[in-house]
Amino acid sequence: MAQILKSAKSNQKIMLYTKKYIIPITLGLILFLSSCTVDDDDGIEEDPRLKFGGAWIANETSSVFGTSAYQVTVTNDPNNTSQIQIANFYNLGAGSRINAIVAGNSLNISSQSVSGQNISGSGTFVNNGFSTSFNANDGQVTDNVTVQYSKQ
Repeated sequence: MAQILKSAKSNQKIMLYTKKYIIPITLGLILFLSSCTVDDDDGIEEDPRLKFGGAWIANETSSVFGTSAYQVTVTNDPNNTSQIQIANFYNLGAGSRINAIVAGNSLNISSQSVSGQNISGSGTFVNNGFSTSFNANDGQVTDNVTVQYSKQ
């Protein structure tokens, strides 16, 4: 009988210890660990220019020339980390490039002279393509142009 009482007291101590320490610590750990989230961000922001890179088909609507389609190539400007270069812009030839500043999904084409055309405008990346709206002036006529670009 003494053995049973001793065993019962030992079990009571274990139960009291479990209720007093083990359960609160376990619940605390569960709450702490469940509040943690996986951080997939390695601290490096993706370059917003990347989505513009590559070969594109330009579907252009011009107030002077009507509609046309041609290929352009977009590359990152190696000298400016916020700028892209668009080759064959306005179908001026592969050797003719304009520069555009990228901010998020927006493009800013500041006034620049390319192949005898003064060009300025803007653009936006939406879904899997982008569009530009710009003016091209050869010194005599201003052409109002919109272009939709689709990935080639």
